[in-house]
This record gives sequence, C-alpha cells and structure tokens, in this order.
Amino acid sequence: EQTEYHADLPVDQFEDGWEALVSMVTRTAFDQADVERERGGVLQEVALGKIGPLAVVAYSVLGRIFPNDPIGQPVIGFRRTLSRIRYEDLDRYYRRHYIPANMYAVGGGDVEPGRAADFVRSTLGRLPRGGEPHPLNERPAPQSAPVYRFKTLVKQSYLFAGSLTGGESAQDALALDLLARVLGGGRASRLHRRLVQREALTDEVLALPFQVSNIGAFAAGLACDPPKATAARAALVEEITRLAQEPVSPAEIETAKRLLHGELMRRLETNEGFAEFLARRVLLRQDADPTAYLQRAFALTPGELREAAGRHWGGARPLEIQVVPARE
Repeated sequence: EQTEYHADLPVDQFEDGWEALVSMVTRTAFDQADVERERGGVLQEVALGKIGPLAVVAYSVLGRIFPNDPIGQPVIGFRRTLSRIRYEDLDRYYRRHYIPANMYAVGGGDVEPGRAADFVRSTLGRLPRGGEPHPLNERPAPQSAPVYRFKTLVKQSYLFAGSLTGGESAQDALALDLLARVLGGGRASRLHRRLVQREALTDEVLALPFQVSNIGAFAAGLACDPPKATAARAALVEEITRLAQEPVSPAEIETAKRLLHGELMRRLETNEGFAEFLARRVLLRQDADPTAYLQRAFALTPGELREAAGRHWGGARPLEIQVVPARE
C-alpha cells in the first residue's frame, strides 16, 4: 500500500540529506539498461522466495482467496510479468504515482520541527501539483474455503489456522494484536504451554495478525512431524476457538500488553522504526502519537478481547492451511 524511502543521517547534515532524498524520489532518471540490470536481480529474488512452506502459502493461498484483487498477488510479482515489463511501463507508472499529491514526509530525531517543516515546504512544496492522489483501496471480496491443503517437498507438516479480518482500520485490530500474543507470544502463551511443553507436538509456535488498511488475516501455526499432524491440527483449532468461548485471564492480558509495549519501544529506538510507525499512522489517518496508541491497547479488557474473537470464531471453525510432505 505504500513505498517508503529513508535517510538516516547526522543532524548537521539534515538539509543535504533531505535534498538528496527528494532528488532521488522526484528526479529519478533510469533507462532501458537500468531496467534490464534490475530485472535479473528481481527474477533471482523471486526464485529464492518460492522456497519454503510460507512461500507456498503466499503464492498459492492468497491467489485463491483473492482471485480478482491485487492483494492476491505476491508483492514482488510473478516471473511471467516481470519478464515482459518494459521501460515504458515503469516510466508511465513512475510519472503517474510519484507526484506530490501522493506524497507525505515524516521526520524523526533531533531536528527542530518548525525548521524541518519549512525545509520540506521549500523542496516538495515547490514541485508541480499535477495529477490526482491515489484513492484508498476498496475492501477486497474474499472467496475462502474451509481448508487449503498443499503437498510439496517438505519433511515436516506445516499447519496454520485463523481467519480473515478487517485490517488495520477495523475496530478490533488492537484486540487481535493482543490475542496473537495470548495465543502464541512467547513461552507463557497458550500454544507454547500446550503444544510445546505439555504435549511435545512441536518445538516452536507462532501467532500473528497480518494487516493492510482494509483487510487482513489472523493466523497461528506450527511445524511438526507428519505422524503428529492430526493431534497438532486438532489442538491448534481448539485453542483458537477457545479464545471466543472464555475470557483470557488477567495475567494473560497483562503479559500480552507488556509484550506489545516492549516490541513497540524496541521499534521506536531507531529513526527508521520511528518514521515507519508514524508513516503508517499517517496513511491510515490515525493518531500518530505512540503513547496514545499504547493507551488504547492498555485500555482493552478481557471481555473486549473475547468479543473480538467471537466475531471471527464464535460461529464458525477457523480457516485452515496445511503444507504437507508430498511423499507422506
């Protein structure tokens, strides 16, 4: 949904660095030779990106759930399209999208805000204002099946379960963020305690929300030996649906909030992480203050988390994805 260009530099070089960044973004010059040189590198990245079970999910499942929407395509693209893109295609795309109406500037660090804003106006503000801003994307219409199963060259079974969500703009986005930590955030999480410590079905679990502005997914998963797959699958689905059936404990929600706080603070320790957080909030028209963001998260109650889970798993089984050995 967005492309970001960063410069991380000493304070006394702010003006020179900003001028260079603006020049790179707004006065880019490339020709057919540049396109051909980059094409080889990107095609190599595509080939490497198809290795592994998560790549199978990204390339195969998304295309089936969103058959008529760009979100169903890998961000990096497909070999068949990358092979035939021409210089003229890139030039036309660049001239259409890289315009001031589509841009915003974010600064973080030891720079006086007023001075920085004046400098942004004197650079980006001087550019011609032609063109229209890209509209917000409409919410895709998913076509999901209850189970997606793929046989490929893996030694373990990779099992995922979850549901589609409303994305970062949805009211329950923060609640799902906390539920992911309750379910699979560290050694105290429900999945780790059950699947790793008690039942020894796997040695690692994960749970995460994937979100763009208007749609997303909540997924939890694990890798296990094929003979354990049936038991692991049943336990995974059971733990996800249990989130909608009973409230999380005060200790669980407190741990989830501490994890969220720690991850955000670590992210904000770098200029790039801080700018990335601000940029995403600006794009979504949300409050860009990290403190306000955390306050909203900390105000959530066990009942609100259960209500969010109930919207997704209260009346239906989670959607499942399985990547299993071809020679099983």
